Amino acid sequence: MIIDFEKMTEEYANLIVSKDFSGHTDCFNLEHEPEDIDDLLDKDGYEFIASFIDDEMIGFIECYFEEDILEISLALLPEYMTQGIGTDFVSQGVEYLIEYYGYTEDVLRSFINKEDKKTIEIMERVGFKVIDVAEEWAELELEV
Repeated sequence: MIIDFEKMTEEYANLIVSKDFSGHTDCFNLEHEPEDIDDLLDKDGYEFIASFIDDEMIGFIECYFEEDILEISLALLPEYMTQGIGTDFVSQGVEYLIEYYGYTEDVLRSFINKEDKKTIEIMERVGFKVIDVAEEWAELELEV
């Protein structure tokens, strides 16, 4: 399965904000306010990338650089969770981001809610390793 990626647009942000992530990825459950759309388009150094299969939006990636290290969070839209596409979504997303940014650092980082065992499992299948677990978040790194 081939997943395509595009820079976030207002149309894509509107679609994301219309979704209810509660019970899945609560950290992406937005308040359905105009500010949420703005945050997905321009959020103080964060960049958002929309993802698609056959022109159908399936999710998005949040990207941020912390001291030259690329940190990412990924979310499938609720209707695509548990559809068996998570591993492809993460692995192809990582490949896309490395090329998109011309990324040359040794590691890529992600923070996942420590209770989200399924996402951590998917990230580990792609090669991420849990390097720290705090009160709320598990920190994962991928050697690239």
